[in-house]
Amino acid sequence: MDVSIWIEKLLASFENCEVATIIKLIKEPKITNVREDIIGMKVAQIIDDEDDQKNFTEFAFNLANYLILEKSQMEILKAFSFLDTAIRRYMTFYRSSVVSGSWSIKLIETFCKMISNIAYPAENKYQKVKEETKDVAESPLKMAKTCLENIFSKCQIIKEQFPDSRKMGAFYAVIHVCEMYFKEGKFRMCLRFIDWVNKMQDGFEHLPDYVKSSYYYYEGLLYLFRYKYLESEKSMNLSVKNCTKEKDKFFRNIQLYFIPLNMMLGIFQEEEMLEKFNFPYYIQISKACQEGSLGMFEAEMAKYENKFLKIGIFLFMEKLKNIVLRNLFKKAYEANQSNHINQIETLVDQYNKSLEDVKSEDYTVDEYDKVDKIGMECILSGLIYKGYIKGYISNEKSILVLSKKEPFPELRAVVETNGHNI
Repeated sequence: MDVSIWIEKLLASFENCEVATIIKLIKEPKITNVREDIIGMKVAQIIDDEDDQKNFTEFAFNLANYLILEKSQMEILKAFSFLDTAIRRYMTFYRSSVVSGSWSIKLIETFCKMISNIAYPAENKYQKVKEETKDVAESPLKMAKTCLENIFSKCQIIKEQFPDSRKMGAFYAVIHVCEMYFKEGKFRMCLRFIDWVNKMQDGFEHLPDYVKSSYYYYEGLLYLFRYKYLESEKSMNLSVKNCTKEKDKFFRNIQLYFIPLNMMLGIFQEEEMLEKFNFPYYIQISKACQEGSLGMFEAEMAKYENKFLKIGIFLFMEKLKNIVLRNLFKKAYEANQSNHINQIETLVDQYNKSLEDVKSEDYTVDEYDKVDKIGMECILSGLIYKGYIKGYISNEKSILVLSKKEPFPELRAVVETNGHNI
């Protein structure tokens, strides 16, 4: 398609608020004869304001160049740079009458997806050629986040009222910038975006369910990594509730974090469900938590250490060891006919025996892993402090004296009472 025809169609679509046609045109890969003067001439025939003319011309020119190069892996950095510039130019006239109306929100969503999707392959290319390339000034990932934050800022200042306000575009920028920060493990960078959304509930309620689901997912992750487990559970539940496709990749992503969070709260999924989502790394850990099998837990943690590090929950998974120990000592308590006085030496034997119950090529027990009486007293003190066990230790008599009322509180009650200290 010749650029003169393309720009005429693009301008007509903006005039008529035909967002579906605009989105189709900004994904048109076969544009020829791309010249800024031709684009500028066509723009001047439709748009009166000189600043809007200039910005729309630069927007369309850079967008057209992006469309020519986007399929080329060799030119992906140039393509990224053109798209980044096009979006920035678009946001300079986002407040103008050229894009007035809520129809333009869908276009903002499209731009957010486009810049996010191209940023990662562009970053891979950049890391290989960054010493000699002049196509981009810095890391594409950094530029993409800056671009999304610019969209967020420009949308915020729109004064229109919800639900027809162009300010709604800010919600889409939040979803994509949070996704990028979480992939980098920089979840604290999302705090200001999450706080903004929480203050904009009158607009949030008008979003499509899939956008709400994405937002609640990132809010839930933020709470999870800040040790606010009950708040995380609430957000994850809302994410599941608003996720309309239970078989898609995103629903699985929710469960990837929601399942271990539920373990912390004493909710263990059936093995069939874990297999359904292809979560082999949770199957044996779930069993270990429920059965108090220390050896099984340590073996699985060693086996899947890299996986848990990759998805950012290794330290959280380590906290589940408290549940394993709670249930190990609960089994010892029940085997002792629910006697509230338990010998420390007996618990030492139970602990060391449980360590050796499972043989694994990923984990071998040595003397360093085993505990003595002093080590056991430290472990028990920690469990008592965190609320997993009610009782006290008599160092003089070398015994654990358990409370006669709920010596092993329900896991949800432990989190409700002492969540930040777990």
